[in-house]
Amino acid sequence: MMTFQILTALALVTCGSIEISHKNEFNTLRPTQFPPCVRTIEISETDEEVYNEKCINESQKMQSISEDDACSCFQYVLQKTIGLEDEVNFPGRLLSIVFEDYFEQTDKPCANDIVVYTYDENETIMMYHFGIVIDNNTIESLWGSEIRRHQLFNVPTYFGNAAWFYTLKKEYKGPEGKKKAIASIKKCLNLQKKILKVTSFFAR
Repeated sequence: MMTFQILTALALVTCGSIEISHKNEFNTLRPTQFPPCVRTIEISETDEEVYNEKCINESQKMQSISEDDACSCFQYVLQKTIGLEDEVNFPGRLLSIVFEDYFEQTDKPCANDIVVYTYDENETIMMYHFGIVIDNNTIESLWGSEIRRHQLFNVPTYFGNAAWFYTLKKEYKGPEGKKKAIASIKKCLNLQKKILKVTSFFAR
């Protein structure tokens, strides 16, 4: 069942009562229990391009995604963790609320847990990139149109400098729990479509 928080945010965001800019400032997580892992290497602006190219070269390309199968890194982790195949396009703060409704922070990540990349380690955390934990040394994530495996911070600087780990909440683990999560998210997606239709009608 969708939480009241999701329903309220969905209505407000879709109707424009919560403004979402192109920078997605409202895409933030609540204060977290465990501190993040932080990239320790200092990278100057002049060295960024070389460093980012090095990260790409050192990561392992697993697969290319066709235009027909294009999706966001968030949608990719939902496909991998719970099996949701539907297109996911939640804006701003709604994305964060949906994420926090099904996942909780952990300091002991296991295979198939999620890593969230942010630019800093403040209490108000803006999410920029998502990946899947493969093992203690390997993360898998979608880089544009390519699925790549890499070490935790062997990623371009524009993905962020801090990494937070999340796991599915207990009620959504296992086959039945994942079905429950999929059904709930689909309801949210369908409601989003209905609200968009209504608001576009009245906006004419």
